[in-house]
Amino acid sequence: MGNEHEIIQPGPINETIMDKYNNGIGSTIGQNIKNNGGSIGDIGPYIKQALDHKRLITDPNSSQVQTIFAEQNEQQRQKELVDISSDDSLSDDAKQTRRLEANQAFTQRQVEFNKGVQDWEIRKRPQDSVTQAPAGGDVQVSAYDRSNGHVNAYTRRRPD
Repeated sequence: MGNEHEIIQPGPINETIMDKYNNGIGSTIGQNIKNNGGSIGDIGPYIKQALDHKRLITDPNSSQVQTIFAEQNEQQRQKELVDISSDDSLSDDAKQTRRLEANQAFTQRQVEFNKGVQDWEIRKRPQDSVTQAPAGGDVQVSAYDRSNGHVNAYTRRRPD
């Protein structure tokens, strides 16, 4: 459920990478709590600890996000190039055209990432966009603006 928002309303690549990375950390923490007999109400201190120990990404323009993007983008390009080379149904000319297209897509993803970086510098998210009910329960996310549009306020259900 954590990545549902990134699928339904994806934002700039750098923000999506940060969000998915943090969702993965939160999911791992939640699963560890569940495996040890705890409940979702126990998660707060562990999330704070992850934040305090800088295990969560708080800046979508961080070098960590840039490294993740660069690795993912290159892996995708290499996979596309391998798939093209191993496709015996394509002529040499068709393979060359597809290689060119794969390299153009690689460059376009980099351009989109750079745009997200620039947009973030211009527009920072409100620091208080997320609040939690004091006795646990759902997480309330206030409305905010992303470079690709406005995100209305919503309630996120806590995972079981």
